[in-house]
Amino acid sequence: MSLELKEKSKVVDSQFFPKVHYPALRSYSRIFRMLAWLSLIIGVFVFFAVVMDGHTEPFPGIVALLFGVFSNVIFQTISELLKVFTDISISAREILIHMTEKDARTDLLSDSDTSEVDSQ
Repeated sequence: MSLELKEKSKVVDSQFFPKVHYPALRSYSRIFRMLAWLSLIIGVFVFFAVVMDGHTEPFPGIVALLFGVFSNVIFQTISELLKVFTDISISAREILIHMTEKDARTDLLSDSDTSEVDSQ
């Protein structure tokens, strides 16, 4: 069973269902990904700066490293969630268009069947 359309139908006009891409959400996703890597780099840098200092104990450096790793995971998660939400929305829109075209084709076929019966 194939879900591909065999012929291109002009039943549903594309002006009613314009194609969407959500460029702002994609940009926010990239920004969160950059923040994730930046927080990890800063956490590692602070860890090494505190450990190499020698005048203080390494506990603040370990906290900074853990905070950098934790914030990296959080920002990466937000970035991926934004991508998933946009992909779900685009897929749901495609399903809506497909179902609308299918219903419109079914209506056209049923109308043509009833007109053939009426003409006989």
